[in-house]
Amino acid sequence: MSAPCFPIRRISFSAPEDERRRRAEELKGLCAAGQFEKVLEVVDGCLPKDAAGELDAEAEKSDFDAIVYRLYGLSEAEIAIVDESLS
Repeated sequence: MSAPCFPIRRISFSAPEDERRRRAEELKGLCAAGQFEKVLEVVDGCLPKDAAGELDAEAEKSDFDAIVYRLYGLSEAEIAIVDESLS
């Protein structure tokens, strides 16, 4: 049985690993509690915004990717493998 394909873009982590882990654990807990609106709020807070508060698609990639990786359960080694395969 194979896992479904999902897009993963190349990332550059700016937050320390412990902060990324804390965010991922927070989101896992919110998901487990069924607090999906709160999950969206937390994730939205991780996305780069312009001065008007709108999503800034041109900004440097955010740690949102790190959160997604953690939610999929990828280890640092697996993230490195994905990162290498996309470069």
